[in-house]
Amino acid sequence: NLIDNAFKYGKAPVDVSVTHKGSSIIIRVFDRGEGVPPNEQARVFERHYRRASDLSRPGQGLGLAIVNGIVDSLRGQVWIDSPGGDAGMAVIVALPAAEGE
Repeated sequence: NLIDNAFKYGKAPVDVSVTHKGSSIIIRVFDRGEGVPPNEQARVFERHYRRASDLSRPGQGLGLAIVNGIVDSLRGQVWIDSPGGDAGMAVIVALPAAEGE
């Protein structure tokens, strides 16, 4: 969903990285689209929330809410990094690494 959203709502190229940092696996998906204005960032993980600028595109506003639920069930965290404007947006997921990894 994160990669699909990056292509659907952002601009290519889309960067995807996976790193191991401390006791976490960090997944970062970055697109070069318009990003999310700071005043809307707290709402992007709400069910059915869609920005006014995205209403003409397909979707129900469920993807990031589902991602948030899955990440939460895995005892991880998900957040966005978007300065607003046309600076793009990153969605970052941090998941606990498996024991012994």
